[in-house]
Order: sequence, then structure tokens, then C-alpha cells
Amino acid sequence: MDYGLPTTASLLDFTLVEAPAFQARRATVDDLPALLELWQATGLPGEQLEQFLTEFQLVTDEQGALCAAVGLLIHEQDGLIHSEAIAAGANAAACRAALWRRTQIVVRNQGIARVWTPEDDPFWITNGFQLATSAEIAAMPTAIANPDIKWFLHRSIDPSRAKQIVNEQLAIWEASRLQEREDFTRTIGSLRSVALLAAALIIGGAFLLAAYVFWRKPDILQKVFGR
Repeated sequence: MDYGLPTTASLLDFTLVEAPAFQARRATVDDLPALLELWQATGLPGEQLEQFLTEFQLVTDEQGALCAAVGLLIHEQDGLIHSEAIAAGANAAACRAALWRRTQIVVRNQGIARVWTPEDDPFWITNGFQLATSAEIAAMPTAIANPDIKWFLHRSIDPSRAKQIVNEQLAIWEASRLQEREDFTRTIGSLRSVALLAAALIIGGAFLLAAYVFWRKPDILQKVFGR
């Protein structure tokens, strides 16, 4: 497939005060008629894209109408966002946000390390995509490479470091838990010491009071016990 396709295919971009509730999901065969209509309306080659139907993630509104779609080609640890199409009158920013959230889920589940796109809308730039360098483009997999396109790259967590990052987080959590346990034990020890000191003071005070009473009134026991 030649990815030298039109990049952003949004007809109109209306800014709404409140974005509608969108649902993002993977395209199915049932979505093909609506997708063909959207691709035709946005100037994309529907007959060509139809072959890659299962690559597409789409967004529908509360009534189930198709609002936007984008392709996500996966090749080993690289992903390619392509053929973005947004319906006329849809909130483009909200559609892209829903598509990107959905794409990120797929990227994490598939262990993708790099996501490429020729889409140059500012939305993608503000969400972590950067203009790829010539060295990065040279290292692109041949299955998605096209030197005639200006590419933007988003790097996910390097899978080789994923285990290390998890271990580091576990170590931090374990150290935090150990510190909390030590703090709790120290607090319990302090409370125990205070309680023992208070008990000693009470008992000592009781003995001193009793001694003072006996000293002032030696016959008090005889009066108490009736002797």
C-alpha cells in the first residue's frame, strides 16, 4: 500500500461549546458503508482503504453516527497512523482526542515502541508527536517507509526498559511500604512508652497519696475496717 495519501481529510472544523459524547472502537464490516461514504466525502481512496478495514479505529456519536476514523497499521514494534478522516460538522479536536485515546490503548496492548504519522494537525504535535529526524526516518521499517513524506514520531516506552521500569516502581513501592511500617512501629513504641509512663505516674501518685494519708492519720485503717 502506498502511504503517499492525503494527510488530513477534515472538511469543516466547527468549535463547539460542549463536545458530544463519543465512543471509540475498532471498525467492523458493518461500518464499511459509513466509512466508504466518509472516505468519499473527505477525498480519500475508499476502494483502496477498504482492503485495510480492520486497521481502522473510528469514533461514533451518541446516535451511533460515524464522526471520524483513522487507520493504525502495526508492523512489529512500529505503528502508523494514517488516512485520518473527520466528518463535516464534527468537532475535530474532540474526535482526534477520542481516536488518540483509543490508539494509545492499542499501542500499549500491542507493545508498540514507536508511532509514526504523516498527519500534521497541531493536535498531534501537542500530544507528543515530533518531527522525525533524517536518522529516525532512515531507521523506519521498509513496510511503512516513504522518504517523500514528512513524518512525525511519537515514542512510547521502550519495551526493553519496560521490565526495568516496573522493577524500579516495585522497589520504590516496597521501600515506601517498609518506611511506613517502620514509622508505624515507631509510633506504636512511642505510644506504649507514654502509656507506661502515665501508668507509672498514676501508680506512684496513688502510693504517695496513700503514704501521705497514713502519715497524717495513722488510725485510718482501724476506722475503715471498724476496729
